[in-house]
Amino acid sequence: MDLAKYFMEMNDSNLRKAFEEFVDHEKTRTLKDGIIRNLAEQMKGDLLSILGVEHALLREISTRWYHKE
Repeated sequence: MDLAKYFMEMNDSNLRKAFEEFVDHEKTRTLKDGIIRNLAEQMKGDLLSILGVEHALLREISTRWYHKE
């Protein structure tokens, strides 16, 4: 699965929702059902899958909203 492409094609509303899931995961250390968990489970479902999904999410957010050319 190409996570970078998946997040690049995601609309702003869903990207924001995924980020809210990420923030909640950081605070509670519990990953609830949602975009991140679903993507990680499509991979292996282990910690590395979760971290990979979260990294791709944060990379797309930073590129889309903060990258200056």
